[in-house]
Amino acid sequence: MRSSKNKNPCFDCLASEKENEEVCKTIRAMLNKSNSVQVGMKDPGSIGTLTIGDCTYNVYLGTLISIGIVSDTGDRFYAELTDYDEGMCDEWIEKNVLDHLVLSGNAELEESLAADNKTTTVIGSKADVCCELMKWLEMDANFDSDYAAVFVSDVSHYDMVLLIDLLAGNAMTLPEFITPACHDINQDIATMLDISEKAAFDISREQLLTDRGIDLPKGQKHNALYDAEVIKAIYEDFFSVGGVKQGGKNG
Repeated sequence: MRSSKNKNPCFDCLASEKENEEVCKTIRAMLNKSNSVQVGMKDPGSIGTLTIGDCTYNVYLGTLISIGIVSDTGDRFYAELTDYDEGMCDEWIEKNVLDHLVLSGNAELEESLAADNKTTTVIGSKADVCCELMKWLEMDANFDSDYAAVFVSDVSHYDMVLLIDLLAGNAMTLPEFITPACHDINQDIATMLDISEKAAFDISREQLLTDRGIDLPKGQKHNALYDAEVIKAIYEDFFSVGGVKQGGKNG
């Protein structure tokens, strides 16, 4: 069972340059509620956090293709959508994402998911994925008034919009146990390494882990679940007990 009081889900997404009307509605709803969206980060132990490994969507705003999520205790959720808009997928997405999906015949990924009893896997429509993901999130949700799961991602602006669109259509109708704002590790990297957010954006996440003496997770690059594991590893290194030393492992 995942601990509902210490749940930091990490995730990630991929999208397209073409504008998606429903996603834009979600963005407008978020902006209309507040001029700036801020995450009130309490002690990570007092709120839930999920690592949104990856929502694969087409290069900017667009059609959701796959999503990977890892909880702080290692429970995972992976989904591929069967009703994404193929017309919104550019050449990069086709080569680096679509060609590696279970839907495209990735036998290695399919076998690894089937053998993993900690991963809930869904292959289906957007409605199917929404239903199963909500069940997964609700399994251990503590419905006390002070509980709210906080998603963690990397350069998460589009990822979180797509996740909200998947779960509720817009941020105003999200369940109370889900925080409608996402923690972004790109800002953490900039702060911890004392560099600009642009410089943090340009750093290879795998190289960052290697430089800090942390083993890379198993998996396939550009797979949503793999990206979620990378994000989780960085987040946990930065926010482990006792803090972190710049340029090295925890002291």
